[in-house]
Order: sequence, then C-alpha cells, then structure tokens
Amino acid sequence: MKIGGMTMTLEELRRQCLSVKGAAEGVDINMVNYKIMGKVFAFFPLAYKNSELFVVLKCAPEKSAALRENYKGVTKGWYSEII
Repeated sequence: MKIGGMTMTLEELRRQCLSVKGAAEGVDINMVNYKIMGKVFAFFPLAYKNSELFVVLKCAPEKSAALRENYKGVTKGWYSEII
C-alpha cells in the first residue's frame, strides 16, 4: 500500500493501528476494523481488487479537508454523504 509517497505493508498498517492506546482489532463484514472504546477509527477490506488496498481513517472534518488539500492520495470516504 502506498500512503503519502511511502509504501506500507498490511502488517505495518496493522501494527500502526494497534499501537494506538486502547485499540482493539476485529473483523466485521469482510473488513478488518480497529476500535477504541467500541468506536471504529480505521478499517480496510480483507480482499481487494487489482492489488489496490485502501484504508479508511476517521478524523475531524477540518483535519480531513486539510489532508485532502495536501495529499492527492487522501480522498473523501464514499460513505461520507450518508452519515
């Protein structure tokens, strides 16, 4: 997986998510998810197409807007219009 010009393996992503204090790993509907106190902060699919993996990270709207402006690989979540 390529994030901000860096390449990250699935195991590195997993370790990074689990390094967050209080994080717990789970699987739900073919997605690996990471939660703190029962609230999801990151998830990614167990299977992906064309060797393209993505991760969805939850953050404040103003922070995500700034990240999208500065990094072309950061996009708005497909579900963001639903919630």
